[in-house]
Amino acid sequence: MPVRGVRIINALLGSVLILIAARSAEQPSIREREVARARELMASSVLTERAWGVYFAGRLHSEELNKLLIDDFRWAADYREAVLDSEGYAFVSVLLDSAIEQRLMVSSDLLLPFFANWPAPSLMLLSWSDKNEDLLLSLRAQSTLDGFWLAVNNGLFQQKSPRWYTATLNEIHLSHEIVVADFDQ
Repeated sequence: MPVRGVRIINALLGSVLILIAARSAEQPSIREREVARARELMASSVLTERAWGVYFAGRLHSEELNKLLIDDFRWAADYREAVLDSEGYAFVSVLLDSAIEQRLMVSSDLLLPFFANWPAPSLMLLSWSDKNEDLLLSLRAQSTLDGFWLAVNNGLFQQKSPRWYTATLNEIHLSHEIVVADFDQ
């Protein structure tokens, strides 16, 4: 092939690559489209669609959706006493799961309405913020269930709460017992 023909082919290939690059730059990425879809679903008034949006928000790990997740805690408070197998119950479960998936810092005033029916995920979310130390210490003092008490203590340990260390050390009572035995008899 003559040199001129090669130059024309190279110029055409270069033009095609430039057009492809320009066109792909105009189109949003797959991730951007997924975030937009999650945002759209989270704005829905249909509870199942909104739950799917919350689910996607948790799986996408997109910080731009965190504010919407926080807002949904306010919105979901109406469903805090929803019965098992209802859409409201499913929505709250997905919301808590997505917040955990995101390691979202949710304030205690938003979590307390869910504490009675969803204690484990609520407690997990509470324990991630040092701002909830007072609440966790009061829950520790009130708890009568061993597993719950242990979970609260684990949360305070994770926070390295100085007041928790002090309270724990004050609860330890050391005693000595000496047993003398004569085995020769």
